Amino acid sequence: MANVELAPRTLLDTAPGTFGMPWELWHIGAGWHVAGSGVRWQERDTYLVTRRRPNGTTWGQHYGTEQEAREYFDTYTTPVVAVEGVR
Repeated sequence: MANVELAPRTLLDTAPGTFGMPWELWHIGAGWHVAGSGVRWQERDTYLVTRRRPNGTTWGQHYGTEQEAREYFDTYTTPVVAVEGVR
């Protein structure tokens, strides 16, 4: 396929996670998306949660709603301030 313009991406939030690895929450519009070594067309918007690993690679997972993506993002970026019942 010739040059294509990828779907618009908007960064919604960033936070440090486990071991200080940066996490990002993105809104990805409908359009062409990177798929392995190529691209694919996606009809609807998605939300993407990514994290950068210590070796510099990026891992990510798409969600259909912002609420689903936010719950996952918050699970790994909310600081642990106390653990009840641990001695």
